[in-house]
Amino acid sequence: MRVRPADLRRVGGRWIIAPMKSTGRGAPAARTSASHRRICIFCQRKGEETGFSREHLIPRNIGGALFLDDYVCKDCNDWLGSNVDTEIVRLPETLASMDALGLPHDRDGYLRRYYNLVGELNGAALRGVISGGRSRFPTQKLDDGSLLVPDERLEEHLTKIGARAGLPAEDVRTEVRRLLAATPEGPPVASRRIGVSLRRRTGRAAVALKPKRPPLPERELAKIAYEFLFLVLGRELFHPENDDPCNRLINTIGSFSGPKAAVVRLQPPSAGYEPLHVIHFRNSKGFVEMRVLLFGQIHFFVAPGRFRSVCLSGLQERFGSNIIGVQFQQRLDRRGMAFWGVCAEGPGVRLL
Repeated sequence: MRVRPADLRRVGGRWIIAPMKSTGRGAPAARTSASHRRICIFCQRKGEETGFSREHLIPRNIGGALFLDDYVCKDCNDWLGSNVDTEIVRLPETLASMDALGLPHDRDGYLRRYYNLVGELNGAALRGVISGGRSRFPTQKLDDGSLLVPDERLEEHLTKIGARAGLPAEDVRTEVRRLLAATPEGPPVASRRIGVSLRRRTGRAAVALKPKRPPLPERELAKIAYEFLFLVLGRELFHPENDDPCNRLINTIGSFSGPKAAVVRLQPPSAGYEPLHVIHFRNSKGFVEMRVLLFGQIHFFVAPGRFRSVCLSGLQERFGSNIIGVQFQQRLDRRGMAFWGVCAEGPGVRLL
């Protein structure tokens, strides 16, 4: 079974890859009903064993709109969505890109799930929270044992401390007002009656987002590479001679033990953000080289290894003798997509 960019079709305003039925001679035949035989490209289970769903090559949570349709089972798709597609939004640069480009996204949800808000004020390390698109630093114990209390909660907090000390309510209010009036920035002001000392920390805290754990973008990049190779090469990807590079990609996707694909972060091609996603595949003397560019800024190189020469030479049979690769481009501002043939010499050729 082969899948070619020419097999793309529009569904609901988006491009998907329509499943094709093999004729047994290597050429694709017309699309059949939903009961046609399907095999998951990840777990190899067949249609009679499991249900299938659409899988985004570039995750939908960052605007990806290209589907693999009926080639990934629902179980694998759900697992990828929960364990792999989240890795790209753990990169602070991803949120910065979507903010800068004004792209719709669940910013508050991503921040709550994947990030900690940290800050520094007058030498004190702070832990913040994000709610309703705003950041704040609640009451918290600092590393030196002192307590940081926001101005709007200070009087309430001191009143509770005085009440626990058994002081009359009026005495507590009088002492609290004295403390608040006598607490300029500088040395602490003490109250023996309440048993506290206050020091006002003024100025604007230096704020930063810190991922709750180190992101693993290589898992996402390996998934994009694996699925794009299947798009370009079809079932030839799973020839036994391609087991090593395929296993390297799968090991990277799942963080499994064993050899993994090389995934390297590259410098972005330009200084500014751009509403553009690119997947670039190139055959270099049997070795597959892939580049993925997200938002015109997040740039990665993926190298799974050497592939079967007959598998790669099929590119030229399909698209022309000068074609050595395929590039996919998606514009996020206009929802436009295009496939280009990468030529050994001269400019690329638009395939779709």
